[in-house]
Amino acid sequence: MKKSELILISIAIIGVIFTLLRYPGSSIILTISLSMLSLFYFYLSFAFFNGIGFRKMFKRESYREVSQMRILGAVATGAVLSVALIGILFKTQRYPGADMQLILGVFGLTIILAFAIFKNLKSASTYYKQIIQRAAVIGGVALFLYSISDSQWLHWRFPNNPEYVEAVLKAQADPQNEELQNEVNIEWEIMEQQRLKRQERLDEGFES
Repeated sequence: MKKSELILISIAIIGVIFTLLRYPGSSIILTISLSMLSLFYFYLSFAFFNGIGFRKMFKRESYREVSQMRILGAVATGAVLSVALIGILFKTQRYPGADMQLILGVFGLTIILAFAIFKNLKSASTYYKQIIQRAAVIGGVALFLYSISDSQWLHWRFPNNPEYVEAVLKAQADPQNEELQNEVNIEWEIMEQQRLKRQERLDEGFES
């Protein structure tokens, strides 16, 4: 299972980098990878955090030495990680409801992290270490994104296109204004044409 998790995390990181660089298809890569990672934690955390692989996941004897509390703790952790990841996805793609998902994820992961650290100090185990690592990393990313406004994210994502950012912010402030919505589309087309021209110059440079 750890290999599957690592693959999904790696693809998600690539998706974030491609999104910031505005590569074609980056949003699809990021959406699929974060959605799959969210589903992975939500449905498989009961086995994953208890060190049970795919083949033994549905065998009763695999859980003989696993307490019910650890199974419940793993399920709760997986559910909260899933919420945080959906919040991260919504924030990066600027979907509605992102901040609500993020704050719920951060709040839940903070409680889980504190409890896991306390239990690990009393009796160190791989189970709690895995939870601590994931809660800290994903919770940290969620908290960071929650602290960033839409304006900041747009300026980071489109640093060379302030006209487009300004058009988007104006359209957000007045969503019923069709003229502002059309201005966003116009600025997007201009931005894409500029990107294509830069790409053509790069391709010509490589060819020469």
